[in-house]
Amino acid sequence: MRKNRNIRYPGLWLLLIIIGWANPVIAATATAGESQLITPSGQLIDQRREQDKRQIYSRLALVSHKPNYLMGSYYLRSPQTAPFENRFPEENIHIQPVEIKFQLSMKTLLVANLIGKTGDLWVGYTNRSFWQAANTGRSAPFRETNHEPEVWLDFATDHHLGATRFKGVNIGMVHQSNGQWGALSRSWNRLYALLMFQHDNLYFALKPWWRLPESSADDNNPNIEKYLGNFEFYALTHWQNQTFGIMLRNNLRLDKNNHGALQIDYTFPLRHQIRGYVQIFSGYGESLIDYNHEVSTIGVGVLLANWL
Repeated sequence: MRKNRNIRYPGLWLLLIIIGWANPVIAATATAGESQLITPSGQLIDQRREQDKRQIYSRLALVSHKPNYLMGSYYLRSPQTAPFENRFPEENIHIQPVEIKFQLSMKTLLVANLIGKTGDLWVGYTNRSFWQAANTGRSAPFRETNHEPEVWLDFATDHHLGATRFKGVNIGMVHQSNGQWGALSRSWNRLYALLMFQHDNLYFALKPWWRLPESSADDNNPNIEKYLGNFEFYALTHWQNQTFGIMLRNNLRLDKNNHGALQIDYTFPLRHQIRGYVQIFSGYGESLIDYNHEVSTIGVGVLLANWL
């Protein structure tokens, strides 16, 4: 039987629990940042860094990390049932095409200016869940929940590369797991670099990674890189207080085994810091249980905090 991989890095989990107990306020840092979207010349990456630090220094609060959202998601190409059928052969597995998807992501600053006048050390946690709320015949289960604790150093820069500005790099380590046992367990560990750029009103980032090797006896998904690839590319721009974003992921193989994912994001103002959110996803890796199964979804909901 394969080992459960969800209990890696217990010290990082304990640190997050202590921080969460000591700092019950989750700061809505997107408010000030998104109010600047009407200013094309605004340096949103710099503003986001300053806002996050102000929140930490003033309230010892957790601040938003990745986008925080809640949406209803409809499957145009459905998730697979095979992992659940293999684990529970006596059950009649049925997955509803509509489910609730939400993401909660937060971080806190551990040490500022660790290396010279830069190199801020952060620790963060992201939870993304897929809830079969309409599947009342099966007690409305959570089909999948992915946990993602990580730690990284943020080096801020402002170098000009022609008309493009290099705004910094994050160097970090991330563990991702679905918290399951046995045949349903999925997890992997990576080292990554996140390089951030700005070109006028366009903000984009490149995130290559390297998977930390595991023994074949412990590896729950030995070919995960084949489907989730070797990098992600992000881009975000804004127009009249609306934002348009894209995420691309690929394994850079030039044959029939070329796999990846595409996500398109559109947000618009609703009330105060709450924004309407439309998300379209197609490809592999929307959830870890489906890392080797292609799905397509369209989701509509609300966004509480964006990247910028």
